[in-house]
Amino acid sequence: MSLPLVRIKAKRKKVILMKLKVRRFTNAELRARQRDLRAKLTESLGMALPSDDVLKELAWSGGFTYEQRDIYDELRRVESLLGER
Repeated sequence: MSLPLVRIKAKRKKVILMKLKVRRFTNAELRARQRDLRAKLTESLGMALPSDDVLKELAWSGGFTYEQRDIYDELRRVESLLGER
């Protein structure tokens, strides 16, 4: 299946063509992904299950490594898709 091209106009009137891929997930798949991401983040932080407030503070203060921040951002995207954020 060929993906449609999306036209994006840049400031200098150049047109950028990019392919978009849309993936669909069930709530069960999103919940499993959420559990996996929380487990990875907890393991990399080396602490017991941190609260959302602790995670948010670490994110805002720059307390995460690049890898931890990527995991945190993906966790927030998953929670947004689940309607929890």
